[in-house]
Amino acid sequence: MRPMVRAALVVAGVAVLIRAAGWVAARSEDLPPVDGGVASGAAVGQASAPMAGGPCPPRTIPDQGACVPVSALDPIANPTLAGTEPQVAADHVPLRPDRPADPARYRWPLPIPAAGLAQPSFPLEPLSPVAVAIPVEAEAVVRAVQLEGQVGDAEILWTGELVGTTAVTLHTVRGSGGLRSFILIHGGLAGLAPGLLRGANLKAGAELGTLPLLLGELMLEAREVRAGIDVKALPSNELRHSARTIPCDLRNLLEQIP
Repeated sequence: MRPMVRAALVVAGVAVLIRAAGWVAARSEDLPPVDGGVASGAAVGQASAPMAGGPCPPRTIPDQGACVPVSALDPIANPTLAGTEPQVAADHVPLRPDRPADPARYRWPLPIPAAGLAQPSFPLEPLSPVAVAIPVEAEAVVRAVQLEGQVGDAEILWTGELVGTTAVTLHTVRGSGGLRSFILIHGGLAGLAPGLLRGANLKAGAELGTLPLLLGELMLEAREVRAGIDVKALPSNELRHSARTIPCDLRNLLEQIP
């Protein structure tokens, strides 16, 4: 065969192969993804439907009938979610089933309004699922309370700036398992009562401070001191640390009104 003819045949063959490859690529764009994978055009964090009767693809988890990428549920991996959903500590003591749910059944550091308790407006870090706010409509006095089963008087543990102006009291309670220590954090005070010295004993009804005349609210939280923790030796910024104290529903501890 002449060299010119042979070269022409080679060129024609290469052209046919290139066209065939282009046709296959075009067809593959019209085909569905294989093995339940996410389509290439799907946005990061977008949910995809799981295969019928099959598991979700790697790096996804089932959520309400769809396969959600792990990064969509993880604020660290997905910075767009960071800060949008407050992370509430799961380690807390909720209301016991044997205790009344109605807040009006208990003795509080000040009378609760007819509208009842509210969520604290103070920025709490860490967040607490059981802290409450007691709003006031006029200047009010905040007084020390005695907890059910309390042994002896309460004690002033700390005063200063924690949740606004704050007074922290320490209580010892006798339970079925022995003596347990609790702290009550009274935040948002307009001022502290004179003579509140650390370590001083407090009778029930003793004045802790006052609340402001306009839009005042008492932020109140109870926390149980973890076993082995010397709460009197803790700095103020560790009093609400979950490794030191555990938030508790106040209704488990406050005295009930007969």
